[in-house]
Amino acid sequence: MSIGAFSRKTGLSMRTLRFYETAGLITPYRNPDNGRRSYAGRDLRRVQQVLVLKMVGLSLSEIHALLTRRTMNPAATLSLQLDLLIKRRDALDRAIASLRAALDRVDGDGDTAIDTLCSLIRMMKMVDDSNAYQDVVKKYMTEEQVQGVHARNVPPAW
Repeated sequence: MSIGAFSRKTGLSMRTLRFYETAGLITPYRNPDNGRRSYAGRDLRRVQQVLVLKMVGLSLSEIHALLTRRTMNPAATLSLQLDLLIKRRDALDRAIASLRAALDRVDGDGDTAIDTLCSLIRMMKMVDDSNAYQDVVKKYMTEEQVQGVHARNVPPAW
């Protein structure tokens, strides 16, 4: 399939697809006569793997290194994505419950108790904290790869 058709099918821009190719993340067939790209099912699988690994927090260079060293089983990639989404959904469900509870506690002037606000802040941080997904990631990556993700997500000590 052409780059335009692949772009429409995946929802990724043609620019992104070209960038992924330049970065060595995907290698569509190139027609030697006209240089046009032709994408196949293996390219769809690879793009899906790249997006899941980005979701985990890996940089594109780390993704390239990981996918170059070993082939990820499509079932493992899908399982990783499912586990991450379930964990994120659970965190969002907890955040929604906390917000509903906070709405119930707002007084007539719109003031909210300090402990309620602190609880909301902690909950929102948990929803956005990629380190919270480390236990899921450890099932699918080596310890070295997990440490690389963790190192990027730790805030600097000021």
